[in-house]
Amino acid sequence: MKGRTSDMHQALSLLFLLTLLLASFRAIHCREILSGATDLDPIENPYLVKDINTYRSQQSSNIGNLCDVGGTLFFSVTYSCGSDVGLWKSDGTAGGTVPVYPVSIAGAPAYFTNVNDVLFFSGSALGAGEELWKSDGTPEGTVLVKDIRPGDSGSYPKYLVNINGTVFFQADDGVHGAELWKSDGTEAGTVLVKDIVSGSYSSSIGNLTGLNGVLLFTAITSDYGNELWRSDGTESGTYLVKDIYPGTTGSSSFYLTVSNGVLLFAASGYGDTGSQRLWRSDGTSAGTYCVKTGFPHSITNLADVNGTLFIAGTSTGSHELWKSDGTEAGTVMVKDIYPGPSGSYPSRLTNVNGVLFFSAASDSSGNKLWRSDGTETGTVEVWPATPNNMLNFNGMLIFTCSGSSTGSEPWISDGTAAGTSLLKDVYPGSNSSDLTWPTICGTFMFFVANDGINGKELWKSDGTTVGTALLKDPTPGSNPSGLGNLVEMSSALFFTANDGNAGNELWKSDGSEYGTQIVKDINPGAGSSTPQYLTNVGSTLFFVADDGANGPALWKSNGTDTGTVLVKDIYLSTYSEFASIANLNGIAIIVATEPTYGKELWRSDGTSDGTWLLKDINPGSSSSNPDYFGVYGGVLYFSAKD
Repeated sequence: MKGRTSDMHQALSLLFLLTLLLASFRAIHCREILSGATDLDPIENPYLVKDINTYRSQQSSNIGNLCDVGGTLFFSVTYSCGSDVGLWKSDGTAGGTVPVYPVSIAGAPAYFTNVNDVLFFSGSALGAGEELWKSDGTPEGTVLVKDIRPGDSGSYPKYLVNINGTVFFQADDGVHGAELWKSDGTEAGTVLVKDIVSGSYSSSIGNLTGLNGVLLFTAITSDYGNELWRSDGTESGTYLVKDIYPGTTGSSSFYLTVSNGVLLFAASGYGDTGSQRLWRSDGTSAGTYCVKTGFPHSITNLADVNGTLFIAGTSTGSHELWKSDGTEAGTVMVKDIYPGPSGSYPSRLTNVNGVLFFSAASDSSGNKLWRSDGTETGTVEVWPATPNNMLNFNGMLIFTCSGSSTGSEPWISDGTAAGTSLLKDVYPGSNSSDLTWPTICGTFMFFVANDGINGKELWKSDGTTVGTALLKDPTPGSNPSGLGNLVEMSSALFFTANDGNAGNELWKSDGSEYGTQIVKDINPGAGSSTPQYLTNVGSTLFFVADDGANGPALWKSNGTDTGTVLVKDIYLSTYSEFASIANLNGIAIIVATEPTYGKELWRSDGTSDGTWLLKDINPGSSSSNPDYFGVYGGVLYFSAKD
């Protein structure tokens, strides 16, 4: 037992260090595996465990999907700028950091889950689509559990969660749509739990959460709309917990959060007219009820911080910060930050190492940076400037604001005024660097900014001033390269840029200058394919591009040239028009225009046959003009005209 505890300590220490200290050796080894001494302060002695990708000294191995399984750390590695992906493991030593299996060529393994010291994950191999796999850490013990959807389409298992030794997940077998499945690790024991929406339509399950040995999740049906469901792994034991908003409307439950042994979530009950209130559930109908009637309502944000649920909600017309322990008596306003009817309107609730950061206004001068420990006295203003782009980055808060002698630039804070400082004056002086597209990818923060010399180009930061620097200027000099649309997928950064030769095309980066390169010249030559609406949908990048032959059409990419392909040209005779793409439970939802239906919602699973009109909301050639997409609790919300 002592040896096992030591192994667990080492693996957990390694996991912690990989998250927080990877930047220490980034300049030499890029994103490689690090560890540290297993004493009470391992941060003092970080060391490189292994330089996995030695092909080029400045090229990273793109480590991702870290998961501790019985004291062994499993992770995915990307080699050669994304051409191959494999499953690796480590015991914290160079000799014990080894490849397990080259699971995927088409995309990184994902949804790593420990089930009784066996790793379950979603992966793919040549000749098969993305399916459920498991591994005991050996090549022969890394196997496909079941080919749920035979062929190269794949069932795309998602949202894996371990409930008492059974892994529950969403999958699409091509017959029943995307529904709830379970597995005991055997082919025979990998089965559909329930076809909640009969036939090929999907119930769009989401928010899979374990509570006291029972699975709670949200699902959408024509009878109840979006409501809370539960499952014990049997068909008869999978049922609606409560029709919170009676009828077909649905309560639109989201923000499912387990806190102090109960499920807390936001939902709309009958008569709430769309306002979200705080609910709780123990998994039974009788035990599912509104925590506090009347207020807070109109909930705009929830954040669990060390077992305390923080809420941005309205009471008697004033929108303030609340907290809850799941009881009516324990649901109270934290602080009336802006006394009176106006309210402070807390927003951007961000958990950074157990401290809540947020933006709020205490008077008419505008929003400032605040923090809270859940008490009135511990809810204080941190910095007198309006924060934007708030991110938890390696245990510190990164945000943008304007300083007394600078324009809008990136700042860093530990939650105190003394510990809040300018990260870097990217554009020196009073000018603003116009930082946009801040995106966390691994242990880097990437962003687009203008330093006054190179134009708006790609930057990266490890959270230090010296480690915040220009990554690559595709068009050297002051001419901007049109960088934008930054998206993280499978531990790599994807974006669009124009290098002056290939036009505006799809690019990717592993965090090194060498590993920042074009993915594919979709519109060959100097012409631009102008990729738009880049969206990570189940480890596949969907976007709209024009190859010069088909006009704007739906494309997808796995990060390689050969894996970047046309999905479907929705209207062959002329140009289709697109307006948005959203990820809804692993399915791409697209707004597209063509003459027969006008501007409506479409859906795609990444195949031509699996791309079709979702609904003609405004029948005929008139358009419903879907807009203002928002996905909450596995449900897509949008505005439209019927």
